[in-house]
Amino acid sequence: MLLLLFVEKDGSRLVGQTAYSLLSDSKIMSETCKRKMKANHEKFFPLEFDPDISHEQKYKYMDEWWNSSNQALLDERPTLATLFEAVTYAQLQLRPGFALVAQEAYRHDIPVVVFSAGITQVIEEILRQKGPTSLMLPNVHVIANDLEMDENNIITAFKAPLMHSLNKKDTSVKLVKELTHEWFAPMRRRKHVLLMGDNLGDADMSDGYEGDDDVVILKIGFLNSNVDAYLPQYRKAFDIVVLHDGPMVPVASFLKEIIGDVAPQHDVPVIPEQPLVSARFLST
Repeated sequence: MLLLLFVEKDGSRLVGQTAYSLLSDSKIMSETCKRKMKANHEKFFPLEFDPDISHEQKYKYMDEWWNSSNQALLDERPTLATLFEAVTYAQLQLRPGFALVAQEAYRHDIPVVVFSAGITQVIEEILRQKGPTSLMLPNVHVIANDLEMDENNIITAFKAPLMHSLNKKDTSVKLVKELTHEWFAPMRRRKHVLLMGDNLGDADMSDGYEGDDDVVILKIGFLNSNVDAYLPQYRKAFDIVVLHDGPMVPVASFLKEIIGDVAPQHDVPVIPEQPLVSARFLST
């Protein structure tokens, strides 16, 4: 089995802040940088989820949003240590149940690939710091906007390609079809894929597998806002839909049921079971 997580800016849905907003909210960033990032969010976030705007126009808006925010960060000339310090002080938490999913996957040697429109190094540090234990486990791989640093560890550029909420499919398909990352080669042979995403376009990000007749793909969509407007489309695109920023706890339970009594291959600290709270978990 292979877990593919497709999330927007936050590396598995952060409650309270995203990988970018934790920087725009941080007391250790300059006021100029924070004002620019917040202005971008206020301008473009409503456009991203406006059902009356075409996909093509949204794509252009997202290009503009990410390029502008990335430049604001580069103008700050922070070190990687500065970004990690911002994570330490950030007011955020991972989606409930994500730790259970990540640890269960590691126990049974199931790869987890996180595709995100956030910042690679920030997401990795969030997974190290913000879980009940470090969740940057050996089976976890993050593909996002990757930073370049100079000899003084100052951030100087973002590596191509730019990844935002509407173009992650291009990167994921190349990973699967062209094996753009060498470490993915052995994973490509896995025939059961559990795909999770919080954007309609995420449902198509397993296209690199679609031509394989012996591959089984289960798609789980997290519909966080504009539920009434988007629910019919999400139910068509995904096999299961979780509504209203619901937890990932049902996914962890489902994963355990699939694994059954198979002996684990790795030991990890035990995380107490979490209640299902009031999430709506819809089969489509």
